[in-house]
Amino acid sequence: MPMNHLFRTFLHLVSTRGRYCLDCLSEMYGEPAKAVTGYLSAIGISGGLGTCTNCDEKGETFRSDLSS
Repeated sequence: MPMNHLFRTFLHLVSTRGRYCLDCLSEMYGEPAKAVTGYLSAIGISGGLGTCTNCDEKGETFRSDLSS
């Protein structure tokens, strides 16, 4: 399954549960941060300040905005 589809599905499901930092997304998918940023950008997901649901660090986090 293409990584782009995996990101779209994952972020659609987690959008109501929280936000994830780039480091955690990179670790979850086993992809370098640059690749993760490219996937997120390609499907229209931008970052914002928040607390990562996974590691509890504050900073730039990502959540799905596909419903907007």
